[in-house]
Amino acid sequence: MTIDILVNNAGFGHSGKYHENPAEQEFALLQVNVVALAQLTRLLLPGMVTRGWGRVLNVASTAAFQPGPHMAGYFASKAYVLSLSESLAYELKDTGVSVTVLCPGPTQTEFTERAGIKESLLFRLSAQSAEKVAEIGYQAMLKGEAVVIPGLHNWVIPGLHNWALAQSMRFVPRGVARAVASWLVK
Repeated sequence: MTIDILVNNAGFGHSGKYHENPAEQEFALLQVNVVALAQLTRLLLPGMVTRGWGRVLNVASTAAFQPGPHMAGYFASKAYVLSLSESLAYELKDTGVSVTVLCPGPTQTEFTERAGIKESLLFRLSAQSAEKVAEIGYQAMLKGEAVVIPGLHNWVIPGLHNWALAQSMRFVPRGVARAVASWLVK
């Protein structure tokens, strides 16, 4: 079987203090958000490179750009996805294979209920539709873009919000970013 396009979209999050969350829950999050993504990507890339064409779309989050108290494991797992994807995009730049990392901000899915953050200010402020986020990611993948933050393409208010979330670490001290992330998640 030949696979030319891989979309790594499985993932989940949960909230709470890291040391109080059940260990099994933290390890399951890593297994799904990090290990499965890494294994599937590693398994399929050699064939794509050999054929000289392929596309990988890994779904991270704007959470990947900063620390996330009260969702530490989730934010860290998405930072891994971002870093791995950007690294692979560069390594593969002359092979005909591209890796795109999609970094959406708040998105209208069941994520908030599963993560226990349904009342989070972050999701009450603005959330894009899952369909819109998927379309933006798909188009970016086809073009071979390395990093895409939904909203940068259309400059709507949710998109501007997403850009600000992703870029905040460049402009504020890390301590401030931690405090703001904690406030938004709670």
